[in-house]
Amino acid sequence: MDSFFYNDVPVNSTNEKLIDSLKEYAINNLKQVYLIRKPLGTNYVYDYNDIMIVLIPKHKIWLIDYGNGKDRFEDFCDDFIDDLSSISDKYGYKENIGRKRQWHENLIFKSEIGGITDYEKTIKDTELIEENARISNLLISLLTGSINDISKTGKEVPNDILDAVKRRIILYDGVQTDFIYKNSSHKVVKIQGLAGTGKTELLLRKLKELYAGTETRGSRIVFTCFNKILAKNLKDRIPRFFDFMRVEEQIKWNENLFVMSSWGSYNRKFSGVYSYICSYYGLNFFAFSYDKSFEDVCHDALIELGKRGKIESCFDYMLIDESQDFPKSFLQLCEKVTEKQIFVAGDIFQNIFDVSEKETDPEYLLNKCYRTDPKTLIFAHSMGMKLIDDANPQSYITWLTDSEWNLCGYEIERDKENYISISRQPISRFEDIDTSGIQSVELRVKPFNTYENEIISIIDELREKYKNITPDDIGIIFLENENDNYKLIDKLTPKVYEKYNWVVNKGYTSKTKAQNTLFASNINNVKGLEFPFIICLAKNKFNNNYRIRNAMYMALTRSFISSYFVVCSDNDSKVLDNINKNLEHIQKEGSLKIIEPSEEQKQSKRRSLISQKNIYRSQKEIVEDILEEFHIDMDIRARIHEAVKTILQDQNDVDKIRETVHTVIGLMN
Repeated sequence: MDSFFYNDVPVNSTNEKLIDSLKEYAINNLKQVYLIRKPLGTNYVYDYNDIMIVLIPKHKIWLIDYGNGKDRFEDFCDDFIDDLSSISDKYGYKENIGRKRQWHENLIFKSEIGGITDYEKTIKDTELIEENARISNLLISLLTGSINDISKTGKEVPNDILDAVKRRIILYDGVQTDFIYKNSSHKVVKIQGLAGTGKTELLLRKLKELYAGTETRGSRIVFTCFNKILAKNLKDRIPRFFDFMRVEEQIKWNENLFVMSSWGSYNRKFSGVYSYICSYYGLNFFAFSYDKSFEDVCHDALIELGKRGKIESCFDYMLIDESQDFPKSFLQLCEKVTEKQIFVAGDIFQNIFDVSEKETDPEYLLNKCYRTDPKTLIFAHSMGMKLIDDANPQSYITWLTDSEWNLCGYEIERDKENYISISRQPISRFEDIDTSGIQSVELRVKPFNTYENEIISIIDELREKYKNITPDDIGIIFLENENDNYKLIDKLTPKVYEKYNWVVNKGYTSKTKAQNTLFASNINNVKGLEFPFIICLAKNKFNNNYRIRNAMYMALTRSFISSYFVVCSDNDSKVLDNINKNLEHIQKEGSLKIIEPSEEQKQSKRRSLISQKNIYRSQKEIVEDILEEFHIDMDIRARIHEAVKTILQDQNDVDKIRETVHTVIGLMN
């Protein structure tokens, strides 16, 4: 399956050659090509079926008759244009792009397959520019089900890259479109992708198809994620999404549609998938405890259900977001209690140190990131894996196999001097805006006590360059959960309001992204968020701390346009020089060139990895790992465990646990 090509047209001896040629064109030219028979996601039926609709962004919509239907083909064309006009009206596009008489003569091209002697010339002849190209893209979005908010996108050509970000027309690629509309024969359908590849949005589109579909209407559908806050945000978001997608079926909460976190509470069965399953089947429910993990409780539920033999399913369909956050036993439990299908979406690189559990056989692999600049991705991965701090492969924190690099969307080349170049395919993320003067990543080396002024300086630069910038366009993320960082944001807040009349939204307190505010947070509250510009703050010297390295990757890849990486001048000058030199090469060449580790070094890097999936581990297990890390004597560990348990109660945040352990140890010394 190739992301640049999507085909919904039955292949026969008449159209096979043209379909193969169009697929080859898409792949060779890195251009999106869709072949459809009718508007996707609709119930339209046509009397004549020997037709092919070719959709290429910024080109005319190409209608092809491959059955020599003549008058019947002309009738189809009239009906198709009427239906497209109707869809345009349904989603409010008509006010922006006009009625069909204003676009169909300029944007629709018809031909018979026998008259196509040079398909590449035809494609070139149907290419559009400026406003017509944008209107064509909007029509393609309607025909492929990639419905956009027309009040935000508009038909006018963007003036600059920030305008292009805000008014970008989203068109799903071939893999994304296939996931939404094609039916899989597998009970568990796995999607794996990098951050920014649209996994959550795809699950929402699939949810809409299931909930409102003719054959699946009335099914019991559950949408789950691990985090309670994310689950609440999803529940708030779904009604707005259904309204936007013009879903006429009324939402029947906790009857046909369930949105819950994973665990839940004993007396509130709709608060979590596990609590609902326990209530539905009358299983023993285990609440959070100091020495019992989520993996344990799901495993116990599986054993209890297994003793009952065949059971009635409590769900028909399930959608699981951020699957990398879940233990295997939870996914097995979900499969056991779901009748028809489970759609599981996870990030293949959410934790760059957990390659041992990386999914290598997903049905849908999303490795093209439409949010983050490819150069930013390369730099973020490089910093996360510690590939550019110095020129010694022995210092790399981890390494991927060739197949894992490819899974993450990378291309690799080797030379005779033991150097390896790692690059990403260029993709079209926005309009044809000149980005030659824009650095996707800027490294700012400053003393920590000047970070406040540096943030103000960056905001000033952005306001000067982009006159239409708003506080929503910038996100400030600090990597370390240390008091100095929280004090920094506290000091910054009144200054930002005084200078720009902007309100600072402290994400670590609000737990949400608020409109018309400047977002500032630690790394724990940025999952799922994205901004045109990111200001990433690293307070401490660079080291091998896995959590901080992973946080660098997560923070830097939140940006559409640029990430400003503010790092401490206390770092070793050689390290800073190496990072800056490699960043310059990435910006100039679009690739990272480093010394490849030896086979022995590669194996040692993989053996040294530790799993960071603490999110479903017990508090006791996390504390024990921290005590082991600091070589704490066995005779005082029990006292530390008891103190942490008393202080934190049911909190399971890894950073909070680490901070508390440090405090308790300090008091004992």
